[in-house]
Parts: sequence; C-alpha cells; structure tokens
Amino acid sequence: MSNSDVLTAGLMLFGMEEPNEFVRIGHLERINHGTLILGSITELSPVAPQRLNTRLQHGFFSRLGGVALIPCDMRIVTLNHGRLQAHIRQNRFRRDLYDRLSTTIITAKPLRARSGDIPLLADYFIQQQAERDQKPAPELTSEGFDFMQTYPWPSNVRQMHGLMERALLSLDGDRITADAIKAHLQEAA
Repeated sequence: MSNSDVLTAGLMLFGMEEPNEFVRIGHLERINHGTLILGSITELSPVAPQRLNTRLQHGFFSRLGGVALIPCDMRIVTLNHGRLQAHIRQNRFRRDLYDRLSTTIITAKPLRARSGDIPLLADYFIQQQAERDQKPAPELTSEGFDFMQTYPWPSNVRQMHGLMERALLSLDGDRITADAIKAHLQEAA
C-alpha cells in the first residue's frame, strides 16, 4: 500500500484537521450513533488499526492531524474473506483489535454451499437491474437456473450479481439462457 493509499484510507475513516482550521469529516463522525461496515478488515491501512482500537477501547477518536477527542458511539461490522486467525499469527493483524471486534462472529457459508439461495438471489438481481434499466424483467430459463446451481461461484455473490447485470445489459430477447450465462462467465474469465 502506498503512502497516498494510507493517507486516503485514514482520511476517509477518521477525517482530517489542518492548522488553518480546514476540517474534513470522516466516516466515524458521519456515522455516529449508526453502523459502520468495514469490508476486508485485514486490508486496513497501517494507521487505521491503532486508531480504531482506541475508538473501540475508549469511545472516542481524533481526526488525522487533530488533537481534539471526538466522542463516537456506533456498531462496527467487519467483513473478512480469509482466516483472521492466520493473519494474527503472522503479525499481519492486531490481536487486541481482533479481541475488541469479535464480540459476535457470524460465519457465512460460500454461495456454492447454499445452492438453495441461488434462485432467490438470481431473481433479486434480475429484478433490481430491470428496475434500474426501466425494462420488464426477463425470464431466467430452467436450464439457466440448473446451470447456476451447479456452478462453483468462486467469487461468491458479487460474481453472480455482476453476471446477472451483464446478462441483462446485453440481453437479446426476453429470456436469459444457460448458454448466455456460460458465455458471460467465459468473457469475464
């Protein structure tokens, strides 16, 4: 991660203060009394874990470049695609931050292990994209459903979402077929 990436990530989360009274509000301040969702928690910038740990321990934080302590009351939901314990053992993630964040752990099975969810998700993504495009929702053929339920979905739900979006954007007719799904998967590979 470059120095500019570190600064940008810290700025977005904590905000910034400069001596000339310039203040930029960060996500923690904006979301006070709400819920902050941090995706890919293991990819936080190096400055973020210590500051986040202070916020969790004491209930306040300071903006980058600032000295004022800003109270902050919120729920934090973190997401991780890998094994967090392995990151801790390799000293790539702070143990104390893990201890503070892990009050409730929910482990979600990958999409390939939840094939019963595939028709519901596919239909939801099709309806969502059709509404966005202001067009009638096309039919996903039974062969399309069957193929989707046997596909391993290595990139999980995001992959399916992108696939349904691409299928609708390039749709010729009013049906999404198994062949169309296979073609879109090959294009994305």
